[in-house]
Order: sequence, then structure tokens, then C-alpha cells
Amino acid sequence: MAGWWSFDDIDATWVRDVLGIADARGWSLERVTRGRITQAARLHVRRPDGDVETVVVKCVDPGWTGSLLPLERQHRFYAGSTGLELPVATCRATCLDPGTGRFWTVLDDPGPSHYGDDVVGPTYPTSFLAMAALATVHRAVDWRGPRPDWVDPLPVPDHDGLGDDYVRFVEQYGERIDPVHLTLANQVVASIGTLTDHAARLGARAGIVHGDFRYGNLVVGRHGAARPVVVTNWSHVTWGPRVVDLASFLSMSLPPEVRRRSYDELLHRYLVGLGGPVDGEAIGALRREIHDHAFLVLVQVIRCAVETPGWEAPEKAGPGRSITDLWLTMFARVCTFLEDLGRPLVTPAPGRPSRPVALADEFAHPDSVGDGLSEEWTLAVADTTAEVGVWVRFGRHSALTEGAYVTVSITGPDLPQITVATPTPDIDENLSVTMPGMRMQHTVVDPLRHVHLRLSGRGEAGGDDVGIVLDLHWYACADPALYGGSPLLLVPSVVTGTITLSGLGPAERRIAVDAPGYRDHSWAGTDWWDMRWTAFVAHFDDDSEMNGLDVRIPGIAPVSLGHLQGATTAPVLVDVCRVLDHGDPDDRDRTLSFAVEPGAHTVTFTPTCHADVARPGGPGRPDEVIRRSWGTFTRNDGRRGVGWVETEARPLDGDHAVAGPARPPRDSP
Repeated sequence: MAGWWSFDDIDATWVRDVLGIADARGWSLERVTRGRITQAARLHVRRPDGDVETVVVKCVDPGWTGSLLPLERQHRFYAGSTGLELPVATCRATCLDPGTGRFWTVLDDPGPSHYGDDVVGPTYPTSFLAMAALATVHRAVDWRGPRPDWVDPLPVPDHDGLGDDYVRFVEQYGERIDPVHLTLANQVVASIGTLTDHAARLGARAGIVHGDFRYGNLVVGRHGAARPVVVTNWSHVTWGPRVVDLASFLSMSLPPEVRRRSYDELLHRYLVGLGGPVDGEAIGALRREIHDHAFLVLVQVIRCAVETPGWEAPEKAGPGRSITDLWLTMFARVCTFLEDLGRPLVTPAPGRPSRPVALADEFAHPDSVGDGLSEEWTLAVADTTAEVGVWVRFGRHSALTEGAYVTVSITGPDLPQITVATPTPDIDENLSVTMPGMRMQHTVVDPLRHVHLRLSGRGEAGGDDVGIVLDLHWYACADPALYGGSPLLLVPSVVTGTITLSGLGPAERRIAVDAPGYRDHSWAGTDWWDMRWTAFVAHFDDDSEMNGLDVRIPGIAPVSLGHLQGATTAPVLVDVCRVLDHGDPDDRDRTLSFAVEPGAHTVTFTPTCHADVARPGGPGRPDEVIRRSWGTFTRNDGRRGVGWVETEARPLDGDHAVAGPARPPRDSP
């Protein structure tokens, strides 16, 4: 191919074949704008009767040497979106033939108008018009329906490719970048795999994504224009999370002080334009989606900047400004936006301090058993290196659940679920149990800091008898904390020791454990049967700890409990812990996401193994199965973690038959 078609190739034949004007008396061009990929001009054609018809023609910029993909996207968008209600100029013709170099798009002239100036930013009324236009784009195709065949899915950022672009970006602009912004961008680029993986699991509403929705790609109408706002430059259009466009405009187009003043009003206007609910819950959900996807805007800025380093384009960036000034301004604004959102989390979010913990909270509370109360202990570890998870829970129960019990579950990717689940005589205050088939000793070596668990007995795995010996130590690795409204102590821990199994093969199997875990101790009511609840406990690779409980009780507002704790900070109480998508409760391998405040966290859990255990239902109630899994967590600041999720009891039936303690007789001691 000799070169791309240009405005110089317009002739009488082209005017006749493309515009349908035969015997034109002449034409003239008025350059409108020059972008990174395409340039646009108004074409004024004088008809044989003397009338002048004006259209906008776009062609490839002569300096573009990149991929065909942006041209293909733009061509398919204009060819395929005919009939949709979109704030775009009507397409009269579009052509793409790489073999001959022909690419053009012919659009109706929007009339008296001007392109937005990204550096100056839009006026307050224009920002509202932009929100209305964006909402129109996003409601044009039902997000619940299939992706149109003329638009590609949003590509996943490639770590290596982004890393190369970022190196080029820093080499080109490094001396002009704020060091704080450079640090933040380093974190985003280093964590891009986790961030994108995490965002993909959240189920954000999908739709047409413009891909570069900022003020500079809007044509703002003046008096007499056909539309108040026309959205241009569709060379990055994809199908993906709609909120990416919203984050783009808010972060790139608005100076930070303007954005902060008008943020809530702009979100409200966007939701009004979508035509859905505009209540506090809808705005809160939108805020969270922005928070979880805003990092993609920084990726976009870095990649756009390195495609055109140092390219002078005063028509686009404004008189006297270079495209370098434009992208550095965009970069600084996006980094400031991410800082305001709290991503990545550089310092722990403020919150209410946890209640003080007393040494007595470590030990048994004899007065807590009876009158509908009970006392329970849980010890758990999830070791991704050793590929094993251990969960131990034992309790001194009231008549509500008819007796004391011990349950143990050991699971791993190459292990069957091994379960010990048995009623016991009421556990003594020294937390020891000796009975046929099992011996357990729970020793407090150093109150609130170190507990040693020895347990030996016979377990069951798929009908087979398995010998179990646990010799494990829980060492506190963060401050113990009490739940805000419930007498429950939780101690984040590092767990070391051994698990010895016999009966799974000809040889005894010994597994060394050295991994994050936790233990808890509760003395409270245990009537979990009349509520929905989901709990999680996670340890992250920055040594932060998170745990939360989402409780749904009929007739009252949702209840949230839990703690957040940084590596060097005291625990604070959770204000909000919400399961974002319950999904199909019978899909055991589904991911589960939690919204956690303070800090605008989204935490997503992916199960590795399941450790369901039955639990007696109490007088007049069916036995229940508590669903329990260990696995990996991702957090929306790019951190990864490991831990456990436990969710509400379900009645036992043929589909939920798991090992569990038989109900003891009422006269059990």
C-alpha cells in the first residue's frame, strides 16, 4: 500500500460516489482537529444549484504508524450502531480497506460547536451535559443482553506490555512527574494482574465503553447546533464495565478541586440519565464500581501518552500547549483521583477503634452456657504451600443445640475431606476432652499470644476410617480484637506444627504447616437458624488482616461486624460488610465478593477446598450443614491473601449429606 487515503484524494468521483452529489461545482476543506490516530475536516460541497452542503470527513492522520485495530473499531462502530440512540453525528458513509489504504468516515456536520479543551476542563453545565450523553451511550444496549458482534470485549491489560509502556513513559516524562504520583503508578503497574483479575470477578454492569471518554473527545454545541453534545473518536470502543467511561471523565477532564465539589451531583445526574434508581444504595454501588475500576484509566493514560511522545498538536491540546502537556496533566489528575479514592491503600483507613481486650477473654466463661447461650472456640489455618486447610471448632452448648461437640475438618486439593464430628461430654474449663476415639487438649501457653492444640482421634473420609494427629501452635501475628456488638474474640495468627494422617495409603502422611490462620472464642447466643449470614477471615500479603460478618435478620436492617488491621496499626471496627452477590448457593465453586468499610474495600474470595460440617439443629429443628471453604482472596488495592469463608446453615437433605455429630441424648452429662 502506497499510503493512507487523505483529504487530498477527494475528487469529483469521490464526491459523487460517497456523497451522492453529481456535477458538484466545487468544494473546500476546513481542518477541524487532529488527533493521535485520525484527523477531521469539514468538507463544504457546492451543489449544481449553488447550495452548499457541509459534512465532516475523518481520515487517518499521516503520522499514525500503529495498529489497524483502532481504525477497525471505529469503522465497525459507525457501520454497526445504526439505529441505536447515541449522542453521535449521523454516519453518512464509512470505508476501511487496508489493502488500498482507503479509510474514511463521513458524518453529518454538528453545526456551530467546539471541541472540549482537556487542560482547561468543562464548565459546570457542560459536565452535566457530558453525564447525560454518557448515560445515553450506556443505556443504548441492554447490559443484560449479548455483546453486539460489531464491538470487541475490553482487552485485559498485559503485564509485560504495560510494564514496557510504563518504562518508556517514565523515561520520557520522569523528571516532570510528582514523586507521589510515580509511587502510586508503580503500585498499579506492579499489581495490574491482581487488579484486573479482581475487577473481572465483580460482575460490574457491561455495555458499550467509549474507551477514551474525556472532554477533549466531546463536541459541544453552540446556538443552532443539532445536539448539545456529540461524542467523537470511537477508535477505542469496546464492550466492558460501563463505569470505566465514567471514571475516565471524572478523573481526566475535571481539575481535582472542581471534581471534588461536583462529584456527587455528577453521579446523581448520570444515574438519572440511565433511568434507574437514584437512591443512596444506587449511588453507593456506583461509587464502589468506580473505585474498583478506576485503575484502568491510569493504564489508558500511560498507553496513550507513549504512543505520541513529544508530538506537538496545538489544535488538540490548545494554543501554545503540546500533547506532552496534555498527557502529563491527565496523568496527574488520574493519580490524584486514585489518591482520593484510596487506591492503592497507602495508609490504613480511619475507623472506630476496637473494644479493649482483657486476658479473661481468652479463657472459658462458665456463666455463658445456658438460657439460650453457648460458648465456642474456632482454630483454623489455610496453607497454600502445603495445600492443606484445617478447621477445628468445639463448643459447650446450651439446651438450644443439646450438648457439647467437637468438629474437625482437614481438606486439600489432593486430599479427601477428612472429618471428625462428634458429640462429647461437656468440655471442661481446661478445654480438654478425653473420650473413646478422640483426645483433645487446648493449652493457653501465653494468653492472647500463643495457643497449642493437640488432638488425636479417628476421622472419616468418604466412608473410610482415617487416623488424625494434630500438633499445631497458633501464634498471634496482630492485635487480638473483640467484635463491636458481640462477645467474640478473634486473634489473627501464624500457625506452625504438623498434621499426621494414617489410613489414606500404605504409608503414614505427615504434613508440615507454616501459614496464616486465626482463632476465635465466642460466648453469645447461637440461634443462627432464623437468619442469613456469611463470614470471612483473611490475611493479606502486606500483613494486613480483615474479617467481616454480614448478617441478615428478617425485619431489621443488615448487621455488619468485623475488624480491619494494618501491619503496624491497631484494629478498627468494620462499619459495613456486605456480600455483593450471593449467586447460586448450590454453586460451591463460585467466587464471593464483599464490600467492606471503612476504606472502600472490595474483597473477592475464590475457594480452593470445601470443608462443610453438619451441626445439630436443636429441639424441633432439622440438623444443618454449615458451608465452609478455604481459599485465596484478592483486594481492590492489588493485594492477595488467604483465609476462610463460612456461610449460613442449610437443612440437611439428600443433596447436603455431610459428616456431623449425631444429636446426643438429652441426658448427656
